Amino acid sequence: MKSLLVALTFLVAVGCSSAVVAKTVIGATKTGILIWIAEAQGYFDSVPGGVDIRLYQSGSRATKDLIDGKINLATGSDFAFGSNAMTHGDLRIAGAISSSRTCQLFARSDRGIASVADLAGKRVAVTKKSIGQYFLGQILTLAGIERNVVELVHMSPKDIVKAISSGEVDAGITWEPYVFEAKRNLGDKFATLREERDGRPYYFLLTSQAAWLERHGDAARAVVGALKMAEEFASREPDAAKAIIRERFDLKADYLDNLWPQHTLKVHLPQNLLFVVEEGLRWRQEEGLSKISDIPDVAAWVYMPALEAVSPQDVRIIR
Repeated sequence: MKSLLVALTFLVAVGCSSAVVAKTVIGATKTGILIWIAEAQGYFDSVPGGVDIRLYQSGSRATKDLIDGKINLATGSDFAFGSNAMTHGDLRIAGAISSSRTCQLFARSDRGIASVADLAGKRVAVTKKSIGQYFLGQILTLAGIERNVVELVHMSPKDIVKAISSGEVDAGITWEPYVFEAKRNLGDKFATLREERDGRPYYFLLTSQAAWLERHGDAARAVVGALKMAEEFASREPDAAKAIIRERFDLKADYLDNLWPQHTLKVHLPQNLLFVVEEGLRWRQEEGLSKISDIPDVAAWVYMPALEAVSPQDVRIIR
């Protein structure tokens, strides 16, 4: 920890001038756990000009404000990033800040559903064009189920909880905290149809725009360094890290205990991140949700200098 802080301070000092530096504005959802830990621990104090963190209810909304120039950095899923980068080619990935398994497929066990195979002929609620629809397509394919034998009902995550609780639908797929709400409402009638270990996690990313990163490389390095320190803190003192998140968002202990194991908090750039983003783009292409004819070079969307300066061993992408 001490060596990382010293190295980060040196890097920032080298990149800063005596001129007044504007604050770095970060748009983060509650899922950006390392952002909130870094804030609470004061790790962002080394960022030149300081940091202004704004809470967003969704990564898509944060990305929109990033594109519109209202914020400088944003958090969001790899799936959402890929869909936005296709129309805004200057978006960049500065690092993955967690691997998350919060998107789950579940059903009412009182409808005779005990496995994915039992979804044939059933009504399944899903948010259109979301990572939930993407994962559902993968799950059905792996189970050998034709999509036309399942009736998809497009709903918002909040409405998915209402619909499965009332019995309007037989099953649903969405993410936390809505999965937890559905489980709480259904009690012993709640059935998870995909074990956590069987599902591919999605990466939760720290993203920005190429132009901002080029002009503010020192700030980008400091932010990534702060997140690495938050990662180390969460690993070393998990109970204290959980307490920070619980108090920051006034969460109940049982919900946080359920949520915490669903995230692997790590700042890195793994090689398979490229494949994961490409896979999401290909799905959008096959579903007619994208007009692209060729999958672009995803590696061109990755900004490596910040993490390379702070923790080069965590950059695993082959150039």
